[in-house]
Amino acid sequence: MSRIYQIISRFILPSNAKRAFRQLARPGRTLTAQGAEPYVVVVDGTLAAEALSLYYAFLLLSIQDSLHRPIKVILLVNKRLDGYWRSNRVYRMLFDVSVVAMNDRLLRAATVECDSLMADLKSQQDILDLSVQGIHFGPNIYAGYLRKHFVGAMHPGSEGVREILEESLANLALAQRTLDLHRPDLLVLSHSDYHSFGAFFKKFLHAKVPTLIGTLYGEGRVGGRLYVSLSDFECEPRNYAFSCTPETWWQALSSYSFQDNDKVSAYLTKRFAGDDDSFNGDYHKSTTRLQKDALLQKLGVIQPFKAAALIAAHLLWDDATSSYRNIYCDYTSWLQRTLEIAGGNHHVLWIVKAHPSELHMGTKDRVRDIVRTVFGDNLPAHIVFLDADTKLNTYSLIEAVDAVVTVRGTIGFEAACLGRTVVNAGTGPYTAQGFNREFTHATDYEQCLANLHTSELSLTPEQLRNARIAIFVYLMKKCPTSALLTRFPSLAELTPSSTLDAMQDEVLKRFSTKIVDKQACDLM
Repeated sequence: MSRIYQIISRFILPSNAKRAFRQLARPGRTLTAQGAEPYVVVVDGTLAAEALSLYYAFLLLSIQDSLHRPIKVILLVNKRLDGYWRSNRVYRMLFDVSVVAMNDRLLRAATVECDSLMADLKSQQDILDLSVQGIHFGPNIYAGYLRKHFVGAMHPGSEGVREILEESLANLALAQRTLDLHRPDLLVLSHSDYHSFGAFFKKFLHAKVPTLIGTLYGEGRVGGRLYVSLSDFECEPRNYAFSCTPETWWQALSSYSFQDNDKVSAYLTKRFAGDDDSFNGDYHKSTTRLQKDALLQKLGVIQPFKAAALIAAHLLWDDATSSYRNIYCDYTSWLQRTLEIAGGNHHVLWIVKAHPSELHMGTKDRVRDIVRTVFGDNLPAHIVFLDADTKLNTYSLIEAVDAVVTVRGTIGFEAACLGRTVVNAGTGPYTAQGFNREFTHATDYEQCLANLHTSELSLTPEQLRNARIAIFVYLMKKCPTSALLTRFPSLAELTPSSTLDAMQDEVLKRFSTKIVDKQACDLM
């Protein structure tokens, strides 16, 4: 019976939320009656997350008030029935809604195009280089495959490659059909990548439809990034929604104050203690912090080394290819080659750490398997491996080393703030922010690792300042707190007497103004 109730509850809106939404729906109906032209918004409804639906709904209400035009929602779902999930029924209570869903006809049509494309896919790079209908879509297909199958690499002969390619082509066709039928003014997605989101994201930007990637950070914190053309994504090295635009970065450099610096110090203390849940910060809550000597003793390190480095591995299937630029095909290829170079440099103590999300989110391909592939069952004396379930605190590890090696991990912000050199294999959220060593060619990156013990591994005062500004923007300034989302994080908190005026929420009001202006920017 409980199982049946769980299924039914996915579709039923709480009565308190229904009454609250009925009061909110009146202004839009009045505008429709007055003949105002609808503002058409395609909204991602695939995740069925209440908090996300409330964020988007409140934001759309603010846009409606700003424009004095009724919002027309085109709800994007995988199956038509998904449009009736309780999280998606939020939109039905407030706006005029039409549902757009994948159908078998589009999949059958994609099969024909897939035949010709599959014949040309001979390598991983062929997949990554793939363009469809004039759009560079290979990285999205690759990333979508990894995420769908929880694996770290994709090959033309891998199981399910054809299936993911057909889905991708069908999603592109659906995106074009949505553009043709509804002529939308705005696209709102929770993510820019993978084969599903990426199809709409890139297709709509190619058609110059403003596109918002709206993100949640927890505890009422919200954010996002508005793109208005494909070049805003393709031509910008820091192109991911969580990273910042050049304008935001230059503003931060010029306006960063002593008060901001104090806020960063307080935030780092909170994050290092595991009391911040954004970007997996809460993973550190139950770990043990040790001083350097005690940590090295715990790791069994006896002999001295000229330098020490932490290789901070990624969750192998997570966002490996679809946004920033890589110098290896994926995180698996990066890690394997990095370990091979590290194995040859005996002057450096290399601490290899698996990402804790392997434990919390799951994966079929694990870092420990790659370590075993490279080194066998017996690690060299200068290599230490820590699995995903280690109880050693990450910040203790950072303090014990001279450098941190990662493709683009958030750990780079934290390591640089602690004065450690950050070595990156490709672009990332802190590209061109002046505190990391970033490489665009594998040979240069590998040379850096091979000679790491001879490098100057300290940061200048300017680099330390830039690192603190960067983390201030990325983890603080880009996620302001919405009063509405703080008070009403879920449908259960809504009541008919709730004050739900989105225009009274200064954060949402500021966001809606930027969206209406149609200028590429960060929402912050």
